Amino acid sequence: ENIKGSITEGKLADYVILGDDPHTADPYAIKEIEVVRTVVGGRTTHEA
Repeated sequence: ENIKGSITEGKLADYVILGDDPHTADPYAIKEIEVVRTVVGGRTTHEA
């Protein structure tokens, strides 16, 4: 509970950073959006 649940310094995070905004991208192009970085448990697991 003290390490998850909000975006706060010192807490763990799972997220991806995408190369484009999927909300504004062409729906047919969403699958082509580059994954720039993946973070799991606060650690980078993929970086383009």
